[in-house]
Amino acid sequence: MLDRTMMNRIKMMSGEQCSVEETPVGESQSNGAVESQVKEIRGMYKTMRSDIETSYGKAIPGDHPIQPWIVRHASTTRFRESIGQDGRTAYSRVKGREFKKEIVKIGECVWYMKPKSKHKKKGDYSWGDGIWLGIRDESGEYIIGTSKGVIKVRSVRRKGSHEDRWEIEQLNAMRGTPWEPVPGSPGTEIKSRIAPDREEKDVIPREDGEEREVRLKEFRIERKDVFDNGPTRGCPGCDKVITGGIARNHSKTCRN
Repeated sequence: MLDRTMMNRIKMMSGEQCSVEETPVGESQSNGAVESQVKEIRGMYKTMRSDIETSYGKAIPGDHPIQPWIVRHASTTRFRESIGQDGRTAYSRVKGREFKKEIVKIGECVWYMKPKSKHKKKGDYSWGDGIWLGIRDESGEYIIGTSKGVIKVRSVRRKGSHEDRWEIEQLNAMRGTPWEPVPGSPGTEIKSRIAPDREEKDVIPREDGEEREVRLKEFRIERKDVFDNGPTRGCPGCDKVITGGIARNHSKTCRN
């Protein structure tokens, strides 16, 4: 996972503003190590961004949502692939194994398997269009960008032709950043689905002079009321209070 220092660097490299409280301050040696990592990640970021722009045949604006995801992918790639003096990667030191999951190019248009809904039968799957943004090291799930926000999925498929893999319209429609995966929703957690928008219902205005039916809510009869005043003969509500079991409504005679 990215620490606060690295996340602030991602924001600054992608054009986001950091507040004074978020600006990393610490020992010079620690800052030097961070600066060295940032320099290496910046080089990887530039390479990846250049590759995406070449594939799409168009420059990507600095404020595009995919920019911070490129930085994030560059950081996680270094975590998985950069070999240290002990001959091991940081990923293998943390996980106890080497990273072997199949990946595709950052920014590539892919098919992703949508989560099964409650009403779908087993084996009935539907696929959606999305932008491949990386992998969550915590769970191994793929990170996918859509027009409504960023989600995590288990399965993806690469598209066939180059034109299908690099559709500029789909890239331009993508929304969501690492610090706000779903625009307008608080929190940084990436979820497996985005809640559908509520449908707006038509409001039928009341006509002038139209009388509104008044419905009075009946008062509640408590157990204490039954024991204090005595049960009403033949009232199902009173019977259940005395004998126990699932509560029943009191009769009209009882309420009177």
